[in-house]
Amino acid sequence: DAQRRLTGARVLTVGVCGISAEVLKNIVLAGVGAAHVLDPTPAAPAHLAANFLLPADAMGQPVRRGVG
Repeated sequence: DAQRRLTGARVLTVGVCGISAEVLKNIVLAGVGAAHVLDPTPAAPAHLAANFLLPADAMGQPVRRGVG
């Protein structure tokens, strides 16, 4: 029952730093149905080191993505 509820869950992470990216990864790996990121901060090269969710071509764009 718990896994079924988790699969139907949706998660919104507001603000993405190194720790929240790691937490979001763990939530997705646990099987959450959908995960979304909301962060209007433009991606900078320094963000790549702390946030593995960012692709290299995201520089200058708001840090927001949908996963799952």
